[in-house]
Amino acid sequence: INELYEINKEQNDGYAYQFDEVVRNKEKRRRLDGGDCECCKDYYEAIGPLPPRLQPPRWRSETPDSMDSQARTVPPPGHRPCLREGGAGPSNETEAAAAIAAHKNEISRHRHQWAPAETPPDYWHIGFPTTQEVEEINRKAAIIHEQKLVNVAAEARCVVHSLGRPVVSY
Repeated sequence: INELYEINKEQNDGYAYQFDEVVRNKEKRRRLDGGDCECCKDYYEAIGPLPPRLQPPRWRSETPDSMDSQARTVPPPGHRPCLREGGAGPSNETEAAAAIAAHKNEISRHRHQWAPAETPPDYWHIGFPTTQEVEEINRKAAIIHEQKLVNVAAEARCVVHSLGRPVVSY
């Protein structure tokens, strides 16, 4: 992958290599991408997208007598029904993944400029694997490598399209 693509120095503080630095400034940290670890991934998938933010209170609520029956059934502006109210969730997997990624980016404590590499398959398995297990481990590793190559290529295309000029070398 390193032979195919070059890191954009303009977006990497002038460095041509990947590095992680400790960011302690709250505002700068907020600008970093939110990520997850193996434990948090299950949490985000179980919770799903963020619920809608609370609206400010209506300080001078109308009394039930002053409201007609139709006005009471109309939800307030900006109200999105939750699943318990019969509202529709994300319509497809792409929308669901985007909603979960937005949720992650909003509240995650795992912040990074460069996403950490995925742990190799069976890395924590102690002992010597059999030949069949080695073949399976290598197959999983090849899949992870292909996914990483696809992700890097997609990111490079996004940067090229957003800036209108190529910033990676092929």
